[in-house]
Amino acid sequence: MADNLVRNVLDAALRLAGGADPGKRKRALEALDRATKAWAEKSPWPALRRWETFIHQGGRTMSLPERVWVVQSVIDEASKQKVEPVEHWDSQVPEIFVAGTAGTPAQYRKLGILPVCGQPSTDTQIELHTTGSEAYTIRIHGMKRDASESGSPFELYEDRETFVMGGTTATVSAGTWASLIALEKDEGTEYDFKAVDPVASKVLARIPKWQARAAYPTIEFLPVPPAGTRILVEYLIAPDDVTTEESVLDAGISREYLEWQVAGDVLWANGRRDDAQTAWGKAELILTDEARRHTTLGEGDFRAIPMDTYLGLEDYNG
Repeated sequence: MADNLVRNVLDAALRLAGGADPGKRKRALEALDRATKAWAEKSPWPALRRWETFIHQGGRTMSLPERVWVVQSVIDEASKQKVEPVEHWDSQVPEIFVAGTAGTPAQYRKLGILPVCGQPSTDTQIELHTTGSEAYTIRIHGMKRDASESGSPFELYEDRETFVMGGTTATVSAGTWASLIALEKDEGTEYDFKAVDPVASKVLARIPKWQARAAYPTIEFLPVPPAGTRILVEYLIAPDDVTTEESVLDAGISREYLEWQVAGDVLWANGRRDDAQTAWGKAELILTDEARRHTTLGEGDFRAIPMDTYLGLEDYNG
């Protein structure tokens, strides 16, 4: 933007926090990135919102692509019914899952972020693909099956394997895997990597270049929908990272909120805990008020609505 909103916010926040040395400025820039994402999650602007249909692969869980940052709502397309979110299953749910309940999903809960998006359809070696010829290391963490313990609680055991990738020709893991826990590659690698189940010809994890792990938001259904169910998901994509003072912020984010939130982070790091809590409290009031307006009025232009201001009420340096 013409007036460089990032630089202006950092200058104001550091004045509130009582200093502008290079170390504090770097810390403030990191705090600004966190503050921007907190605002986006509670009061997202329209450019972050997406609707997309995903085909369920079967089972009680469904992993979503990495571009899904925050799940907002879930709809079963066939029944046109909203799948209601819950925080925790009630005490009867484990028994229902054991009984194999299947049908139109009525509820879902978020399981968090998983490093794999699928599991092998049967015990198999994992097919490994990369887009570059330079060598880098892949680490596989999962469960293998001990045939000598078939039928016992010790049939499955945890194991790890390290594999050096080098070339664009697909290769396979040395071991046979029953399930995967995580896949990792060297951080900073400039090549994409994916692991494939060669039996079912499906991707188990895809790690983009520069990243060490994949990150798939995963949800769990009740009842369990059959494979092929079309699930419509409303979600948010993450806002762009704020990594430099030339980064662009959405003009709808309250500058006052950003300044108080960043000042609070810097004050806390400097050991001024009471002042930090005061600054965060002011930021939280602004964010809560904005979230209320967003919930009540939708994605309108809130800048046309009068809003309480906290800027200038207090300067910690007198």
